[in-house]
Amino acid sequence: MSVLHSHENDIVWLAGSSRRFGLLHHLADTIRGGFAGAESWLAERSRRRRVRAQSTVAERLRQRRLLARLSDRDLKDIGVSRYDVEVELRKPFWR
Repeated sequence: MSVLHSHENDIVWLAGSSRRFGLLHHLADTIRGGFAGAESWLAERSRRRRVRAQSTVAERLRQRRLLARLSDRDLKDIGVSRYDVEVELRKPFWR
């Protein structure tokens, strides 16, 4: 359970995550100072999410290429069949 308590310009956030605190703190600053800058903050946050998603996709593709290059003996050592590899390679890049 999270508790938000506000005293004039101070905000106290109890039993919440630091991420929530950061978002809430920014929201409170935005409300106090008007909405100037909120649009640029949201655009930057969106940009960071896109970059993170792109790096995740790139990492998945890299790992799948490495998996495809393993020999049958290497796959047996890690307990993965060639069929499992084929199933993984056929997945779309976003999964």
